[in-house]
Amino acid sequence: MKKLACWVFLFFLSDVCIVAQTAVPDFEIKKLADGVYAAIATPDGKAVSNSGFIVNDSDVIVIDCHIAPEIARSLLAEIRKVTSRPVRYLALTHRHRDHVGGTTAFGPEVEIIAHENARAKLATDSTLAGQIKLPGLTFDSRLSFYRPSRTIELFYLGRGHTDGDIAVYLPAGKILFTGDLYFNGSAGYLGDGFFADWIANLKKLEALPAENVVPGHGPVSARDGLLKFGTYLADFRKAVKVFVDSGKTLEETLQNLSLPQYQNLFGWERFKARNITRCYQELKGGQR
Repeated sequence: MKKLACWVFLFFLSDVCIVAQTAVPDFEIKKLADGVYAAIATPDGKAVSNSGFIVNDSDVIVIDCHIAPEIARSLLAEIRKVTSRPVRYLALTHRHRDHVGGTTAFGPEVEIIAHENARAKLATDSTLAGQIKLPGLTFDSRLSFYRPSRTIELFYLGRGHTDGDIAVYLPAGKILFTGDLYFNGSAGYLGDGFFADWIANLKKLEALPAENVVPGHGPVSARDGLLKFGTYLADFRKAVKVFVDSGKTLEETLQNLSLPQYQNLFGWERFKARNITRCYQELKGGQR
């Protein structure tokens, strides 16, 4: 009987070990330079979006906080493995839940920063009421942090993925965090986008001499990833415009638009209808 109990225990223990070994991390930390890190969401994890953090001489600045508080707490735990310096700022690249859902994991000592348009939308979003902390600091076009070891630039180029996207750039390190202005390897959610402005502003990002570009979704890339995504957006808009210019209805466009060179992108089918609808309405003058 004792031998049977022992085997049962060992079988249970082996199952626990297998689960522990095969658990999928929600994100992976990638060091980009001294003190600069990206947290890249894993395909099967729960983080959904990317984030990052910058360790300065006396503080830490976090960029985005994933979709939920428990994921943000995991991010904070990873930061603690790197440094004991306090997290003082959380910069939100835009207003979507998968980037702001973890704000409540940050204490009152952390100043939350966003573009003024993003805060205005967050303040009136009933689906997020009581679930997030609102930014306490906003800016219009540019906000810079000057630290002994580096300069950190937060800037707004204009409408793009939303009407309140910011990017974060470290000139000395040539590192750029784009938020969802850039999706790497994904069709992306374009349903709140402003296509013409977005394409134009991607060209401005391409002009920066960045060597490491952290997208809102997908792996870190070189600067040519921005060009590739910009080409996709331009092709998408051009394809929808063919239908608009020929007088086709939205329903006809949804049924017949085809971009075979992009249909294997992650999220193509999931977001196709919403993305086409947004672009169609913009071209018809219905989105401002």
